[in-house]
Amino acid sequence: MASAAIKHPSFAVNCLNHYVLDVSYYEYIQNNGPLGNDEPIHELYRHLAYRRFARFIWRRLGRHNRRILPACVVTAIRQKFPSQQYCGFRYPGEPR
Repeated sequence: MASAAIKHPSFAVNCLNHYVLDVSYYEYIQNNGPLGNDEPIHELYRHLAYRRFARFIWRRLGRHNRRILPACVVTAIRQKFPSQQYCGFRYPGEPR
């Protein structure tokens, strides 16, 4: 099911499309208030993409009902919206 999920045409449309995530972003701001100036937008886009995927697959889970997202989904979302702080594994002494 996991690899089939990222191959599904609506995965890219619902979870990786900036325009669709913008609508979720506006809803998020309406419910939670404005973002701080120091809050990176890519982190919020990742969070919203994870939420949209969970809603797409499991519908509404409810409070305290959590599911682990498939690794391929997390990887696809992280590649689309990379962290500005994460640099990956490096051996000690390797240049940045």
